Amino acid sequence: MKKISLHINALLFLMMLALRPQGLVAHNDDIFDGQGQITKLVHRYDDDALNDREKRNGFRRKAYQETDRLWLVPITPGHHDGLLTCFSDDQTMRFYQDGTPWEADYLTKRMTHWVNRWDRSPFSWWTLVLKKKEQDGSELGNVQPSESVPIQQDMCIIGAIGSFFTRGNPEAKNPALKEPFVELAYLLHHDYHQQKYMSEALNVILRHIAHEASQMDPPCALMGAPVRPDNEASIRLLKKVGFHEEAEPCASDDVAEEGQNEPPEAARRVHFRKTCEPKAW
Repeated sequence: MKKISLHINALLFLMMLALRPQGLVAHNDDIFDGQGQITKLVHRYDDDALNDREKRNGFRRKAYQETDRLWLVPITPGHHDGLLTCFSDDQTMRFYQDGTPWEADYLTKRMTHWVNRWDRSPFSWWTLVLKKKEQDGSELGNVQPSESVPIQQDMCIIGAIGSFFTRGNPEAKNPALKEPFVELAYLLHHDYHQQKYMSEALNVILRHIAHEASQMDPPCALMGAPVRPDNEASIRLLKKVGFHEEAEPCASDDVAEEGQNEPPEAARRVHFRKTCEPKAW
């Protein structure tokens, strides 16, 4: 009986060795190259897999932000239904990409990519959660949503802000796309327009992006935002938070959010830029 027990223990020990995390782990990150193509940038860490996972989860933890009226929460699958009210709404999607509302399945596909990107990049998407208030002015749901404290039914999702690193392409037709930059995208449900929610959120998110961009090797010095020239409200917003117009409206044949193609009728963009240098903040 003792021999059988020893053999079992030895077998368990060997299995544990086989399953032990390896010393070098590689992770792929999707990087838009400025020509409508997605390439792969491989990040390698010399720590063991557990420490590596802790390092990658740090991107998500550092990204949690708060304003007076909003929680800015790194996107998770649990946000799907709330975000669908934004991405499936005709009026809200009027100026986003080609203006076509998204179906639930397509949003799931995009969100899977955005959620996974937080595991390996400081740039991805945030969900905008409105802090509700009781009639007496006290806050309702005053605990910040997180992975351990998910968004509850009484918490209201009103939009999203996205970011991703673009390496730039010296051969790009648009001069605004020649240098590396962190591209910005955002969406706010039309019921919450003209209440300064997005400018409130962007002022916080842009500081976070600027800090993370300054930590890159080499540092990324620019943020960019392509906007349809007829989207006057968004143009005013970008100017308000410090962006300046970089180029005249042009066809976005080499501009699409994370490599997506857009039809010609919705393919014209004005490009705005803002410095990422910490001294500018």
